[in-house]
Amino acid sequence: MSAADRGDTPVAEWLAGRDGALTVERGGVTVSGLVRPGTRLARILAVDGPAAGLPAALGGFAEAAADQGCLTVRAELAEADPAAAAFAAAGFQAFDPAVHAAQPTRPVQRLERRLDGGNAMRGLPYYSQSTAFTCGPVALMLAGRRLVAETRVDRRTEVALWREATTVHAPAGPGGCDPFGMACAAVRLGLRTRLIASTEAPFLLDRASDEAKRDLMRFVQAEFRAEVGELGAAVEIREWTHADLQTTLAAGGLALVLIDQVVFHGRSAPHWVLVHGERDGTYAVDDPWVDAQDRETDTERFDLPVPAEALDRMGWYGVEPSRAVVLVQAA
Repeated sequence: MSAADRGDTPVAEWLAGRDGALTVERGGVTVSGLVRPGTRLARILAVDGPAAGLPAALGGFAEAAADQGCLTVRAELAEADPAAAAFAAAGFQAFDPAVHAAQPTRPVQRLERRLDGGNAMRGLPYYSQSTAFTCGPVALMLAGRRLVAETRVDRRTEVALWREATTVHAPAGPGGCDPFGMACAAVRLGLRTRLIASTEAPFLLDRASDEAKRDLMRFVQAEFRAEVGELGAAVEIREWTHADLQTTLAAGGLALVLIDQVVFHGRSAPHWVLVHGERDGTYAVDDPWVDAQDRETDTERFDLPVPAEALDRMGWYGVEPSRAVVLVQAA
């Protein structure tokens, strides 16, 4: 198997010094990868050495990942890569991420080994955001698709939801979506909606570059706050708790959580993710953002196993930190 290098920097050099870097050498084979920060997911990025030693080395990588608390190891191979047999011998299974047909198909084999003994096969489409500012609409669109089969998953819906919920401004270009705007869009999508926000004050004002833009954001968000009650969404001004998430998930609902991306990607930015499951203190998360510069692909952005303590830490954003979640269920 050839090394799965992408970009101008070889994997080994790119991994050097990175938090979460994981390299295992066994039987003359080196397996290199990364435990994604804030998650219990390890991704194999490259292998180097003779094919005969590959199953043992892959098994060693899985053991090392488990020692670091990982529940899942994933990898990608070219469609015809013969190394797939060695991955199978090491306990990896092919899986279908169900990336939606609205996005380009990539000619790869996706492989996964579940270290907790389970094997969650995905049955609903994953869709990555097509802009830098539509994470909230994509998370909402995917939530709608899980709860209402007729919900469309495509760029038209992504952009339409953003137009309904945007708070207008960002440092460079269009802005993302604040919690009250997201709740309004969720109700219009036909979902039973409950918003829990730690403050009624405007969110994301630090994303505007001057006072005139901040003033417009305040105006837009005030309109959303007035509208959300008229639409019938429940609103609670307090900090959300894990009990809120877990009770909603147990009842068949979903949680759209506003996070700070600093844990995932090392840089602070507001971001929406979809939480769609929980087991033994670990949440299943779909993250709409795929950071190609960080060697990410869709393979590692859906069904992310995120420990409760990491989600709790990420769930504060802003200079004066605030917290919000939009809880949705089928009407």
